[in-house]
Amino acid sequence: MAVLHQISHPVGSATVLATMIDLMAEPLALTELDISSLAQLDIHTIQDLLFHLPLRYEDRTRIHPIGSLYPGAQVQVEGRVQHSAIVRARRSMLVVVLSDGTGRITLRFFHFR
Repeated sequence: MAVLHQISHPVGSATVLATMIDLMAEPLALTELDISSLAQLDIHTIQDLLFHLPLRYEDRTRIHPIGSLYPGAQVQVEGRVQHSAIVRARRSMLVVVLSDGTGRITLRFFHFR
């Protein structure tokens, strides 16, 4: 078991590092459901959790103009809703036309309520 008071009152940097390494090896204190969900991702310790990195990074901070989009691009856009309608077919879908001054894009939402 790791000694937590060593972090707040370190004797030296080696003691702090050793304590942090001990803490990372500790099992996670979670519910059974959380443990089984994390175990499916092979996460059993705090260290496993810290080093569980995403598969890819999507930059959601840059807003791209609609006029500069190309097929397959995964970007964030911002605009004004020009038109929206619920189209009733075999399954209802929400159709929204979005415009930002550089172009227009039609969005279709298939699974909505």
